[in-house]
Amino acid sequence: METDAELIIRMRKSLEELYPKHLGQRIILVSHGGMLRNFLESLGKYPKEKLGPGAFKNAGYIVVDFDGKDFLLKEVQGLKN
Repeated sequence: METDAELIIRMRKSLEELYPKHLGQRIILVSHGGMLRNFLESLGKYPKEKLGPGAFKNAGYIVVDFDGKDFLLKEVQGLKN
């Protein structure tokens, strides 16, 4: 079974591989709330205890900018309080 840390490594690697193929373009990626939750935690923007399982409502999303090295969180929608 994949750990949260392994999940984030896999996600970041995939995003880093997509980036040079789509310079200057917007990319939409669809995933489940668990992936979004773990990604937010990895950015250090939300503590793990605030983002438990089921933290995102259906159709929740995040918007990030990526410069080839760092991710910048721009928007979070659909978090449950």
